Amino acid sequence: MVAQDSDNRTQIEEADRLLKDFECWLIDNGSEFPKLRFFRTPASGDTGGSERGVFCKTIINPKEIILRVPLQCIITSDIARSETPLARKLWASTPNFEAA
Repeated sequence: MVAQDSDNRTQIEEADRLLKDFECWLIDNGSEFPKLRFFRTPASGDTGGSERGVFCKTIINPKEIILRVPLQCIITSDIARSETPLARKLWASTPNFEAA
């Protein structure tokens, strides 16, 4: 049981690190989202996996731009599967993800 707890902690730490790496990559490449915070929920539900999401850190005014992402940072499912190491890791960390 201790080994399993350690493995779970390692997986959680890796998932948190990947999300932080993704956020840093966006910022380093010119994305702006000063009022948003990325988060990852604990594993739960049918899949046992975690979810990723975004929260507002403060009130967002009508017609206010809340997210700017340069074209070079747009990740399509094709790019995610093949072109960037970070995107491949993010894609691999959600094995049940179905691209639209």
